[in-house]
Amino acid sequence: MKLSNKMVENVKLAGQPAAIQNQVIGQEEFEQMDYMFDEEHKYEQVYEKLIEKYNNGGSQNVDVLWRLGRVLYMKACEDGIKHSKEKELLFEAQKYCSAGHEINPKDFECIRWAAIVTGALSDRGKLGNREKIQMGNQFKEYLEKGLEIVEDDHILAHLYGRLCFSIANLSWVERNLASVLYGKPPEGTMQDALEKFKKVEEVKPAEWIENMLYLGKTLLALGQKEEMVKVLKSADSVEPINLLEENAKKECYLPRDLVEGTYDGHLHRGIRTRMASLRPILYGRWSSSCTWRVQNALEYKGIQYEGRHVHVDQQKSEQFLHLNPLGQIPILVHGRQVLTESMGIIEFLEEEYPMTPTLLGGDSYQRATIRALSLMIVSAIQPLQNIGTLRFVNENGMDPQKFADNFIRKGFKALEQRLDRTAGEYCIGDRISLVDVCLVPQVFNATKKYNMDVSEFKLIDQINKNLSKVPSFQRAHALAQPDAPAQVKEREQSL
Repeated sequence: MKLSNKMVENVKLAGQPAAIQNQVIGQEEFEQMDYMFDEEHKYEQVYEKLIEKYNNGGSQNVDVLWRLGRVLYMKACEDGIKHSKEKELLFEAQKYCSAGHEINPKDFECIRWAAIVTGALSDRGKLGNREKIQMGNQFKEYLEKGLEIVEDDHILAHLYGRLCFSIANLSWVERNLASVLYGKPPEGTMQDALEKFKKVEEVKPAEWIENMLYLGKTLLALGQKEEMVKVLKSADSVEPINLLEENAKKECYLPRDLVEGTYDGHLHRGIRTRMASLRPILYGRWSSSCTWRVQNALEYKGIQYEGRHVHVDQQKSEQFLHLNPLGQIPILVHGRQVLTESMGIIEFLEEEYPMTPTLLGGDSYQRATIRALSLMIVSAIQPLQNIGTLRFVNENGMDPQKFADNFIRKGFKALEQRLDRTAGEYCIGDRISLVDVCLVPQVFNATKKYNMDVSEFKLIDQINKNLSKVPSFQRAHALAQPDAPAQVKEREQSL
């Protein structure tokens, strides 16, 4: 889908100073640049032509300004661009679009591209909370102005739907922040999003895959699963016209499989092939319980990923320290983003893949409980028995085995008491949660690394056994990893 078609006639420069009027670019010249932009994708050449016109008296020409914003936006979207450069280009694009809007507040293309660029900054600009909310409010203002001029513009309707979808997913903290800053939280519901996405389908029926994807997400959020399946199935017959469309089409497969019951936590071959290009890369090691937690989450959610083994000596290398200055694993590379710390990574997966099985379900109290029990494991138990800590303990004349045994038992005793109030088949009732993701590696450490008998902790022991039967947990198991030493696997199999 092209974002550059003129929907209304731009207002001419009548009333501007004569010096500026003399610099008005002929329509043929604009048409030539639009052809280079739309058909040949020569963004750099178009930019050079436009900036030359801008510097030679065209700084008040609305048609020059919105086209500069447009071409800078496309340059910011090019593959392989660094985030800092992307952000710089988007802010420059916004500057030109905003300038054009100030000159002529009713110019539709200025409003449209101001909305597109502002939305991109809000979404991808890595802004602070205050700036992000301010940008979001400006984004909404542009959308409303544009839709007043051209009511059935499918691009602005889709963007408005995306905004409402995002607002409806805001956390309580984000809503509260908006309330403090502006006196009221942002407005937008899933129903609003649904109306906008459906409006796009009326104008462009079964043509725009990304809109169909978001319509499906919204229907699922509203509990309309059958309708969601119909929408996403219809995307099968649509040919993607660019990389964004290709990625959107790949994402359409996963939620439909979930609803139809053909999804078992491990994508079948056809879907796996289609989603290969979306795979995040997980850097870790079989013996790392922190890596194991992320593997549990990835496998349970059915997210295809590429595992990269990191030898302990490599963690000290300049290249690795560039990814994580602490020199620790795991590291998840997702597109151009680098994420560290297992709990942060898992929280990211929860938000980035909302159609997958959640590890943080339930009401706010239950989610808080899930996080609290998970942190008991990852903060109060695991750090006190890891290799670095025990090496320090040994160097200072203490017995590392006794030290680890003491703190694991102390932590397990407290965890057992909490599980007595929450456990079912798993840690939180009969549904797998983040607590289970963290528990399995810790029990393995206790029993295999430190030779503890955990049978005295009856709930922990039974839940661990239950989880060992879950296929996704079996795939994520440390001994199932390619870099696990053969002798260790053989020893475990012989027991």
